[in-house]
Amino acid sequence: MNDDYATSGRGRHIGRRIDRPIHRSALRAALFTGVAILAGGCAGEPSAEDIREALQRQASAAQQQAGRVVGGAFGVEIHDVKKLGCESTSRKNAWQCDVEIESTVPIVGRTKQAGRIRLVDGDDGWIAINP
Repeated sequence: MNDDYATSGRGRHIGRRIDRPIHRSALRAALFTGVAILAGGCAGEPSAEDIREALQRQASAAQQQAGRVVGGAFGVEIHDVKKLGCESTSRKNAWQCDVEIESTVPIVGRTKQAGRIRLVDGDDGWIAINP
């Protein structure tokens, strides 16, 4: 008789399947995988889009300050950011990233530059910090 099915007192199969208990190792593996998937969305290096948004916020803040001092508008625009690679730093939630940035700057025009930028994961998103 198959051990996976319940039987009557006389050894006859009554058709109900008995669920086998989950082994602890399988349960631990499933829990670990679930936690790793959830944590993966919360931590880790910034994406190219994260870097672009952080740079755009930094440029907007600089534009506001320059506009107050000199007067007028300075339209720095970040068109594209290509992340070449990132490495974590000794500080928690901080990364050094090599990037290629395509932007438009007044007087200079549209340019493409490569460099290294430091980013910190803040409460309101990634923050670009001048090296």
